[in-house]
Amino acid sequence: QRYTQSNGRRPFGISALIVGFDFDGTPRLYQTDPSGTYHAWKANAIGRGAKSVREFLEKHYTDEAIETDDLTIKLVIKALLEVVQSGGKNIELAVMRRDQPLK
Repeated sequence: QRYTQSNGRRPFGISALIVGFDFDGTPRLYQTDPSGTYHAWKANAIGRGAKSVREFLEKHYTDEAIETDDLTIKLVIKALLEVVQSGGKNIELAVMRRDQPLK
């Protein structure tokens, strides 16, 4: 509490990725940064290794690469393998669809 309820202290800064759907079902991805600003993205990464993942996505992300769920998952895994040291055994993935539980 000493960091949140006393004056003269700056709150800890974080970045976050926020995912959701518009009323028409269009998926949306936003990133917030420590200054409080947010930006819309088609694909993004935060944290350690984010720069490498973003560079990979800039080169390989196309409408054709995300045409199906399987192609999208393959693109995501390839992007993560750019920075994951131990291969695929430490990768967990969730698929989000409107009005359905995470899969």
